[in-house]
Amino acid sequence: TNRVADIDAALRSRFDQSIAFHLPSQETRQHITRAFTCHLVDTERCVLALAMQGFSGRNIKEVCEQTERKWAAKIVRGKAAPKSLPPLSEYLAAAQSRAQSGLQ
Repeated sequence: TNRVADIDAALRSRFDQSIAFHLPSQETRQHITRAFTCHLVDTERCVLALAMQGFSGRNIKEVCEQTERKWAAKIVRGKAAPKSLPPLSEYLAAAQSRAQSGLQ
């Protein structure tokens, strides 16, 4: 878990060791976003990675996948051009929404 404090102390005492996985750095967040946003340019990925400071790798992946699902729905409803890809603004909106909900 990312929140060790949420685990009961009696349960934690049964583990022999604990391994800390720190949140990704700016550079690592850019590398993660590269895997999910191949159509964005590096400067856009930099902006996106900055917007996702404090996010885990899993959260970054989920933001990107959520953005793509919402974009696909827009295409189906005729609100986005067929075969188009989501712009940076869509990813930023999803990241902001996730941060405001406390899910990062």
